[in-house]
Amino acid sequence: MKKEYWITLASISFLILVVVTRSNDIEPSKKENKDALPIISVVEVDAEEYSAEIESKGFALARKSLTLKSEVSGLVIDISDNLHQGERIKKGDILFRLDRSRYEESVANARSNLAEAEVNYLNHKLNYDLALDSKSAISGNDQALLRAAEEKVEYQKAVLKRSLLELKKTTVRSPFNAYIVNKEIEVGSYLSSGANAVEIIGTDEFELKLPLSKSQWNLLNTDIENNKVTLKNLDESFEWSGVIALQELHIDEHSRQRRLSIIVNNPFDQPHPIYAGSYLKAVISGKKISNLWKIPISSISQNNEIWFLSDMGELNKEKANVVFTKADFAYVVPFEGLNKVKIVIYPLNSYLPGMRAIAKEHG
Repeated sequence: MKKEYWITLASISFLILVVVTRSNDIEPSKKENKDALPIISVVEVDAEEYSAEIESKGFALARKSLTLKSEVSGLVIDISDNLHQGERIKKGDILFRLDRSRYEESVANARSNLAEAEVNYLNHKLNYDLALDSKSAISGNDQALLRAAEEKVEYQKAVLKRSLLELKKTTVRSPFNAYIVNKEIEVGSYLSSGANAVEIIGTDEFELKLPLSKSQWNLLNTDIENNKVTLKNLDESFEWSGVIALQELHIDEHSRQRRLSIIVNNPFDQPHPIYAGSYLKAVISGKKISNLWKIPISSISQNNEIWFLSDMGELNKEKANVVFTKADFAYVVPFEGLNKVKIVIYPLNSYLPGMRAIAKEHG
């Protein structure tokens, strides 16, 4: 009796197990299917109007730079206390002086020669006038001598003017507010005419010449000169203000781009000085453009594609048409026939068109 009982119980248990197993095979759990789909972070975007922003980078360089050369030769007898690398000087400051004695002598000789020429001319002029008054015959030779005496006076005036200018050039002054980059003279050194003496750069204005592509030029407003521009160092820890000064009207032969000139006034006197040669980023406000999507830059794949999730939960992709970028966002032209869409924030290389996924709104 007991043996039959255990056989019957085992048979019933086997039948229950078979029924449960077949039930699971015939009706798979919807939850299990749902759990098998990838969960993808998306951001929902809609077409709106945005102000364009143009970014470009360039070196801040002094608008004025000059290597001062001696225009006369001579021994350096005096140098300014500020004539050292790194010092700032003002327009008109004396930088150095050359020995003047030779040039003072030239001026004295020129004045003496001029006085002699003027006396000679006056004598010829007096004789000529007396001859006219007495109605005496005036020969061609008399007229020639008078003209020669007059020309000699003009020549000696020119010699004196040149001698005075050379004497003046023995004192060398700064032509503008400047910063000393390098000096090649010392007291006691001899300068030949045309020799390098001091290298300076202007401190009133720095200039950045920013290369812009054709598409960037198209984003600018028509009247932009004197408009303010934000300048930043590359890690964006400091910020300065500049103004648009000039639009170049030629294309650079190397970059094949036109450049925009930005001026910064008094760069050394800013709360955080700008140093010559600093590599800066310029941010320029542009036109207002309607019908754009604002999407995270991370949404654009390495293949310049944008993945999005349809209302049916299927992945699709389109080529990105980026109009401009600003901070961590790209502003792109919407896909044809779509205004509002869920953009995938971090697309993966494993994605395939038509692949189903679950959207997770990025918060």
